Amino acid sequence: MGNMTGFNVPQNIQRIDSLVMGNPNGASLAGDLTVNVLDLTGGKLITGNHRLKIKTDAVNAGTNRYIDDELTLVLEEGKTAKFPLGRNGKYEPIEMSLSEGRLVEP
Repeated sequence: MGNMTGFNVPQNIQRIDSLVMGNPNGASLAGDLTVNVLDLTGGKLITGNHRLKIKTDAVNAGTNRYIDDELTLVLEEGKTAKFPLGRNGKYEPIEMSLSEGRLVEP
């Protein structure tokens, strides 16, 4: 198994049940993508002008393992979620909780 210099998630793929990001060189989206489970084992996932929507917290996020740019996370009432965001080489997660309200999906 080798490392690529990068990888693009093709535009025609719009929904993935489970995505394991294990390329230390990163990957980019070529279109909007919905992921049920996102495992950030290695590398940054760069969304660019595209929308990434995940339905659960991403696992294994951290330094050099985060979403670079925009992210939509489905957040249900009474739940807390961590947005595994970063920019310019810095991992800067945001944690949010919804104590009361209703589920709104863009």
